[in-house]
Amino acid sequence: MVSFIDLGTNSVHMLVVRLYPDMLAVPIYQDKESIRLGQTLYLDGRLSDEVIDRCRITVGNFVQHSRDLGAESIYCFATSAAREAENRAELIDALRTDGVDVRVIPGPEEARLIRLGMFGPNGPPERTLTIDIGGGSTEITLGKGKDIEYIDSLRLGAVRLSFGCGVDVRKPLSGNDIDALLKKVESESYHAVRFVSEHGYDRAIGSSGTLLALAEMAAYGRKDRDPSYILRSELETLMESLSSMNVERRASVPKLGSNRTDIIIGGGYVALGLMRLFRIRRLDVVDKGLREGMLVDHIMSLGGITDDIRESSVRKLAERCRYDRPHADKVRSLAESLVSQMVSVGLMERDVFTDELLPYAATLHDIGEFISYLKHNIHTYTIIQNSYMLGFDYRELECMALIARFHHKRFPGKGDKLLSDLTPDTAEKVRRCAMVLKIADVLDRHRRGLVKDVRLDRMGINADLTIHADGDVSMEAWRLEECRSDFESLFGVRLRIHTDEITSPTDVPVSNANE
Repeated sequence: MVSFIDLGTNSVHMLVVRLYPDMLAVPIYQDKESIRLGQTLYLDGRLSDEVIDRCRITVGNFVQHSRDLGAESIYCFATSAAREAENRAELIDALRTDGVDVRVIPGPEEARLIRLGMFGPNGPPERTLTIDIGGGSTEITLGKGKDIEYIDSLRLGAVRLSFGCGVDVRKPLSGNDIDALLKKVESESYHAVRFVSEHGYDRAIGSSGTLLALAEMAAYGRKDRDPSYILRSELETLMESLSSMNVERRASVPKLGSNRTDIIIGGGYVALGLMRLFRIRRLDVVDKGLREGMLVDHIMSLGGITDDIRESSVRKLAERCRYDRPHADKVRSLAESLVSQMVSVGLMERDVFTDELLPYAATLHDIGEFISYLKHNIHTYTIIQNSYMLGFDYRELECMALIARFHHKRFPGKGDKLLSDLTPDTAEKVRRCAMVLKIADVLDRHRRGLVKDVRLDRMGINADLTIHADGDVSMEAWRLEECRSDFESLFGVRLRIHTDEITSPTDVPVSNANE
C-alpha cells in the first residue's frame, strides 16, 4: 500500500493505492481538504502561522489515515506556495514533527509529473498542449508521444490571481479589474505563447480542479451535459456572468462549489486568457494530474511499467479478472480485421476509437464473468468504468466500458440513456465500435477458434461478410442474423452473410431510403 499527498497552493489531496506484484494499482481511498496555503502568501510573501498550523493538522491527519489503511510508504510533494514562501522552512519543519518528509518540487518537475499522470510515459501520438491551472502556478507542456518539446511553470493560478493582483474578487468586477487580470495572464505567459504559436499543436487538454469546475458549469447549460470539454465561447459567456456577481450570488451558480466562489474568478481568467492567447477553441478536460503522475513515476522507478502503459494496464486488469485469453485474443484479432476492412470500404474512419479503445474493449469484454456469467456484460462495464487504469482519462474509460457492455444482449439505439452523457459524435463512434465487437464475439461464440478469417466486401449498398472457417459455423451465421438490422441502421448498407460452406448467400433485403 502506498500513499501520495499533493500539498498544493489551494488544497491538499491524498491518494492511497494498493500495488499488486504485477504493478496493477487499485485506488483504496481519496481525500481532499481546502486549506488555502497561498492566500496570505500573495499578500506579504509569507505563510501565516495559522495556515501553517492548518496545513500541519491536515497533512498529519492524512498521514495517520494512510497508515491506518496500511500504507507502507507515504510520499508528499509540495508545489508553488511552498516553492515561493520566504518561510518555507517553517512549513517543512512543522510537517516533520509528524514524521512527514516533504519534497518541494520545481515547477518544470511538477509539469512533467502532471503530464505523466494525464497520459502515462508514452503520451498521445498527436502533438498535445497541456494546461494545468493550480492555485499558485499553471503548468504548460507541449509534446508528442514520449517527447516533451516545451515545458514551463507560469506564475499564474486561481489563488494567486484572486488575492495577489489588487482586485477584490468578492465583489462584482469592473472592466478595469478584468483587464488587470488578463494583462497579468498575458505578461506571465509570453514565452510559452511564443513557442506554442511557432510550433503549433493538434489538441489541447486541461486538468486541475479549476478547469473541472469551469467545464462542469459550462456543461450544465449545454444540451449534451458533457463536462469533458469546454469551448472558449462558453467560457467567455460564463466569466462575464460570474464577474457580474458578488461572492454570495456565485454560491447559487449550479456546479460551482462553495469553496471556489472567490478563486473561480482568478482561475477562470487564467483559463480564458490562455485559451485566447493559445487560440484554443476547445479544451478537453481530464481528472488526472499530479497525484496520478506521482503514482506512475513511482511504478516506473520500480520497473513495473512497460513501454505501452495503456496496453499494460488493460492486460493486467484482464489477468486479475482471470479472463479467457485465447477467446479474448481471437475476438480482438477479428475485431481489428473487421475494422481495417470497414475503413478500406468507407464504412468507418480510423481514430483512437478504432485503433485503441475497441481493441482494448475486445480484450476486456468478458471480464465481468469474474463476478458472474449472468449479466457479465454489465459487470464488465462496471469493472472498466471503475478500474482506474493508468494511461486513460475518465471519458476513455467510460467509452471503453460502453463498447464492452453492448457486445452482448441488447444493442443501444441513438437515444439510449446510457449514451446521454456523450456527445452525439462520440455516442455514434461507441455504437459502431460496439457493433464490430458484437460481431467479432459472435464469430467465436463457442470459443473453438473455428473462424480463421473474415472478409468484408462492399458493392454499392450491399456489404458482403464472408466467414472462412475450419468447421461448421452455421450457428454463428444464424446468430449474426440477429445483428443485421442494427448493423444496417448504423452503417447504411445491406448486410449479406456468407460462409465457405453455404453456396448461396443469406440475403434478406431490407428497405433502404437510399436504395
